[in-house]
Amino acid sequence: MDLYSKYAWAGHLNGRAIVIDPGHGGDNPGGIDEINGSRHGGEIYYYIHSEQGRALALSFYKSLQQTVRDLQCQVLSKDFFILSKTSMPSVLIEMGYITNYREGPRLLTPTYQERLAEAFAAAINKYFRRIRKTSCKGR
Repeated sequence: MDLYSKYAWAGHLNGRAIVIDPGHGGDNPGGIDEINGSRHGGEIYYYIHSEQGRALALSFYKSLQQTVRDLQCQVLSKDFFILSKTSMPSVLIEMGYITNYREGPRLLTPTYQERLAEAFAAAINKYFRRIRKTSCKGR
């Protein structure tokens, strides 16, 4: 599914948030980083002009730090098309580089995938609990 289709699909569903995990091999296909597998770590992107997106990204960051302690991860703001065109808070999550000699094999193991899934679920739950609390205070 191309990016425009993902944007249209997300809007059609009338969801409350969107989480995208495309799985990446790197920003420099075929470059030296790809050959030696030196790039590593997770990245959580949110739309630069979205405070709700930032809050969702930070929820993922905190949950991943608690659940997958050895994952080096950073939160970054970007003007990516898929993040800027959704009407709901959105994050794009990269959980490592498949080309990295340590991360690649780990990303393929069911146990590690389960840990990531648990962290993702906890992050979403915490984010919406926080949203509910703040919306209840305003009533």
